[in-house]
Amino acid sequence: MFESYFITPESWQTLGLKEFKERFKQVLKTHSPSLACLRQVGDRSFSPEVYAAFVCLCKDFKVGAYVNLKNPKDCLDCALRHGFQGVHLKSKALDFAPQIPTHLQSFYSAHSTKQVQKALDLGVDFCTLSPLFATPNKPPPLGLDYFNALSPTLKAHIFALGGIISSNEVELVKNLHIKGFASIRYFLNP
Repeated sequence: MFESYFITPESWQTLGLKEFKERFKQVLKTHSPSLACLRQVGDRSFSPEVYAAFVCLCKDFKVGAYVNLKNPKDCLDCALRHGFQGVHLKSKALDFAPQIPTHLQSFYSAHSTKQVQKALDLGVDFCTLSPLFATPNKPPPLGLDYFNALSPTLKAHIFALGGIISSNEVELVKNLHIKGFASIRYFLNP
């Protein structure tokens, strides 16, 4: 089954609880992602109420809830404390992967097939691999040919990320026969 993975934008870190819930509920109703990730950028953190609301809304909409915090230990503690389905490790936190309990699922932010393979070897369940398409303030895109050349084994664990902003890109990603796609901007479009 082709899955979709919503990653919260940096701007949501400054929202109050009510506005956060309204915006997240709108994404869930409009796009029905399979999975969602509450992502921390920089040092600003979310309140316990936001963590709880995120998990609650994910459960209400039958969406897998993941958390991605700056510090992997804090990420794990938050997932366990608030009932997230899993954690999403940032690209510099791969060495933490073996410490994630097997009852939690794990994602890793990869930027090459070598990183994907290492993550899988360390027990990570899924990887975002990016950027697929051109994305502001990111390295040059890997491109469709890069993803097409992946082995079926790797494809089963990969969510393409980067520059997926409309149904046009989603259709191209479906033809790659990978696990799914992840995006921020796609899910923010009405």
